Amino acid sequence: MLTLTFTAHLEPDGRLAVICHDDMADIATAPLEPFLEKHADLVKNVKRKLLQYAQSLFRPDEVSAEDEQSRPSDTFPITDNGFPIIPDMEDLNGLRKKDLELKLRTYLGQHYRLFLLVSLIRDAD
Repeated sequence: MLTLTFTAHLEPDGRLAVICHDDMADIATAPLEPFLEKHADLVKNVKRKLLQYAQSLFRPDEVSAEDEQSRPSDTFPITDNGFPIIPDMEDLNGLRKKDLELKLRTYLGQHYRLFLLVSLIRDAD
């Protein structure tokens, strides 16, 4: 399997970083220029877009107006400690499977975001 992988992560100093891993030519043992070098402009653009997207996930207070418009508005209310409150099961009756999946993904995403924020604060100390 040939893969080109882009990853976004937080550096120990709190900066966001995007890395691209390209081992396709090596795996295929082809004497070709690596994709990263052959399409450097494209890779640079994808990395820039991924960094902007990761910024909107990790640091929502720094989101551009354009990204804010594309953010789903369906979020859960939160407790005083910042945890999302799952709705009453009766409120979920009658929802389609697709809508339930979106609610679950949103709920888990809010939990994950809280974990990231706590990790950032702990690592900053």
